[in-house]
Amino acid sequence: MVDLTATPQGYRFAYETKQGFSDIQLSQKSLLTAGAMLSMGALQAGSVQLQGRRIQFSDGSLVLSKNFGNLPGGEILVRASEGIDFVGTTADAQIRSGIRTETLNAGTGSNIRIVAPRLTLSQGSAIGTTAFGSASSGEIHIETDSIELSGSSAINPTGVTSLTTSSRGTQPAGNLSITTNSLLVSGGAGVSSVTFGAGSTGQVTIRSMDTTVTGENFAGLYSNISAITYGTGNAQTLTLDTARLQLLNGGVVATTAWLIGEAGNVNVNATDAILIRGNSQFNNSSINSAVIHPGVLIQQAFGLPDILSANAGNVNIITPNLILTDGGTISVTNQGSGNGGNIRVTANTMNLDRQGTIQAQTASGEGGNITLRANSLVLLRHNSLVSATSGATGNGGNITISAPIVAGFENSDIIANAVRGRGGNIQITTQGLFGLKFRNQLTPENDITASSQFGVSGTVQVNTIGVDPNSGLVTLPADVVDSSQQIVAGCEGRQGNSFVVTGRGGVPQNPTQQVMSDRPWDDVRDVSAYRQPDQAVIAETAPPAPGLIQASGWKQHSDGSVELIAESAAAVPAFATCSGTTTSATHLVGE
Repeated sequence: MVDLTATPQGYRFAYETKQGFSDIQLSQKSLLTAGAMLSMGALQAGSVQLQGRRIQFSDGSLVLSKNFGNLPGGEILVRASEGIDFVGTTADAQIRSGIRTETLNAGTGSNIRIVAPRLTLSQGSAIGTTAFGSASSGEIHIETDSIELSGSSAINPTGVTSLTTSSRGTQPAGNLSITTNSLLVSGGAGVSSVTFGAGSTGQVTIRSMDTTVTGENFAGLYSNISAITYGTGNAQTLTLDTARLQLLNGGVVATTAWLIGEAGNVNVNATDAILIRGNSQFNNSSINSAVIHPGVLIQQAFGLPDILSANAGNVNIITPNLILTDGGTISVTNQGSGNGGNIRVTANTMNLDRQGTIQAQTASGEGGNITLRANSLVLLRHNSLVSATSGATGNGGNITISAPIVAGFENSDIIANAVRGRGGNIQITTQGLFGLKFRNQLTPENDITASSQFGVSGTVQVNTIGVDPNSGLVTLPADVVDSSQQIVAGCEGRQGNSFVVTGRGGVPQNPTQQVMSDRPWDDVRDVSAYRQPDQAVIAETAPPAPGLIQASGWKQHSDGSVELIAESAAAVPAFATCSGTTTSATHLVGE
């Protein structure tokens, strides 16, 4: 059962809560339109509401809302209990399957809201809002467990699968928001807000657990989440809150300016990790804010003058783990006369490998600044780079790095160079700097440079903290002990001497040290009283046993006894006593 519920804009459908729905399929250029209606004496676009189990749009089938009035357009609501699919275009690729709302007067364009467990857009299908008049285009809000955009039209390579709000007038494009558990953008597809006129883009806000942007289509157009200005209006902020972000094979998260409108800021908060890896045939995987000189084809297609004076936006990233590898890049770039934006990255670890790059670069304006703060490590390997440079007369940007360990190997560099302007300043605060060394110019080694080709070079300052070079040192006594006065002549073992080793009872040598198992012994006696000045020290030796001497004669006494007589007495060598004096003895062998 379907009821009609009155709203300020007219009526809308109301369904029973437990009502079951069947599938809805629109094919072969089917069209649902919210025609103009009269409300309070003025024209406005009506509302469209689709609700089913599985809903599919194919073959250029379309929901279309055009607002010619001065009042806001009605809402386009598509809700499904299982999933929604938008597939392909008409055979000539002129009409895309999807939802489109337009405003051509002072009334705001119709908003689009999609609610489903699963949403897919493929083969050039599109959901979009556009403002041609003096009002803003409608907003797009999507709530789903998973959303996937992929590919482009097989006939028209520029007809990429897209989810877009846009403005061609003086008012901004509508905001675009996605809330999901999983977002996949692949094969050149795009999620974006765009302006071609004086109005700004809308804000792009994505909240997702897993976000992946990867690859390109067969014409080389890369997959992207972006806010882009082709006119004088500014690109607004792009915000991505996610747990895990992967940008692969040329996938991009970016704000871009192609003329004089300012490029917006990019804010990425990934609570688990960010992986930026690889490249497509024309593009590196990256998070960036850029001012890019349009090629001839783009200039002709959109009627753009040869003017490029916009400033790049800022890139702010917060994540525990940042990995840039195989050409993965975080950058702010300005190919015109404007200034570069700033890059600020906060992480636990930053790992740049195989030409991983963090770069702020300008053609002639002031170079952007780079600030890297890591709780653990900043590591550069295999030709990786942290760079803040400027060409022409612009000054190089400043680089500030703070991390317990900063290391660079295999020809990795940190540079803040300029051509005619002043080189930037580099300041590194760390407990350990490994591999990297300051040099006046780039070499095949791991360099830190802040030079200017024709101007004044910048400065390089390395602050090593957390290490006290005086820790553990002991003050030596002013009076040096004479070690010769600490030695005493040995004593005979038979005089009752003893050697006793006594422990310290569990007390360490130093109160700040742990208890050790060894038991040191020190002799603290003053033995100088037993020594004479300059007296040699003679080690005590035991006396030799008396030897037998052969008798050489004999003598007879009056009582008739006979005494054998040796010719000489055997002298016993002198030996030292404990007091340091010497004695001698004579033994006679007789009778």
